[in-house]
Amino acid sequence: MYQKIILAYDGSLESQQVLVNCKDLSQWQHAKVHLLSLVPYDTIPIGHETSYYTEQHNQVEELRRLKTLKEGVAQLNEAGLEVIE
Repeated sequence: MYQKIILAYDGSLESQQVLVNCKDLSQWQHAKVHLLSLVPYDTIPIGHETSYYTEQHNQVEELRRLKTLKEGVAQLNEAGLEVIE
């Protein structure tokens, strides 16, 4: 029925539950699943209206995002779904 499905995934308990639930939908078996990774953009406050995000924090968050994305893709692949990152 569906040809393309887009899922936002951040590794949270709620998004993990979505991955578990989507495995049970038989009409998804012929669809391509596009998994998007999301990470919170936490900034470091330095004043009432000002904050910053360092390059070091950016690199750490990028590694965490990639790890989370790979885990989600692996879960869907194990369920037999074709997944695109």
